[in-house]
Amino acid sequence: MNWNAILVLLLTRSGVGAFTQTTRSKYLAARSNEPKICIGHYPTSRYLTVLSATLDPTTVKKSGTTSSLISNLAIIALKLRLAQHSGVACEVNASSSNIIFNGTIGPVSVKGRNWRSPLGLTCRAIEANVDQCTLDMESVIKKRKLLLTEPAIGKAMIALDATDFGNFITHPLFYAQSPSLEGRGGENGLFEFLKDDVEITISRNEKVDVGVVVFYGNCLGERWRCELRRESGNSVPSNQAIVDVTPLSPTSKSRGALKEQSTEISTLLTNFFNALVFELDGTYMSFKDLIVHTSSGKRTSNDDSTGAKKSTVLIALGIKVRKFPSPGTPF
Repeated sequence: MNWNAILVLLLTRSGVGAFTQTTRSKYLAARSNEPKICIGHYPTSRYLTVLSATLDPTTVKKSGTTSSLISNLAIIALKLRLAQHSGVACEVNASSSNIIFNGTIGPVSVKGRNWRSPLGLTCRAIEANVDQCTLDMESVIKKRKLLLTEPAIGKAMIALDATDFGNFITHPLFYAQSPSLEGRGGENGLFEFLKDDVEITISRNEKVDVGVVVFYGNCLGERWRCELRRESGNSVPSNQAIVDVTPLSPTSKSRGALKEQSTEISTLLTNFFNALVFELDGTYMSFKDLIVHTSSGKRTSNDDSTGAKKSTVLIALGIKVRKFPSPGTPF
């Protein structure tokens, strides 16, 4: 699989026509020759082919008046909650009868590039899709406010570079969930994620080159080097994350003790990432899969050179939106 071509598609594909109204047959014909991949049971071609480097910050899919109103309200709400962005777009599909009789719209897609939250959560690109949303239409029409009457379920894809990943694992909401070894009281058994020196690179695993995200952390009085990767199945591809952990430097501990601790922490972090649910004030995101794409050069969180920014980890997420984030709540 040519991950380089997919990533180029993700980050540089022109968005001309991406938000104009088209029939389903024309849409399928236009997409028939595009590369497609599947991560586990989560089809990602839809996400990877639509994200664009030229998103118009106020682009809205051409549709009915009410759909356009909802799109604009969503864009305004997102902009108010972001500290920085280079693109926010919303695409709403809805039939008049569904809106009038039960306030149902969908599918709905939100896309963006170079987002930064007030508390420093960042990403290179994002797309979130839900099949259906049920809104309080009185609130939409009279108050110009989006209120869900029931949770919206969907999927998302985010692209993170090394800096973004460092921001993610040290974000206050992520830190609050930091895993801890059972039976190790106090801070000694807590795994402390470190922001600096994150690297997206290649690791040799069982004679095969594997893309990994390297990060560091403190636990049990030691500093550890951690490699996050996608598990390689024998015949059926796995969508599980694996974290391999090794001590960063020799210590006074015996080799046997370090090996035992490495295994403990590897299991701890592997289980942590696979079960991770990250909440942003009413929006719950759960880990589903990842793909690590690396460029020819190394990319670290301390490297700002142009050629080094191509290494990226793509993370597939399940999402449940119980409510839209409150304007005054930082995330």
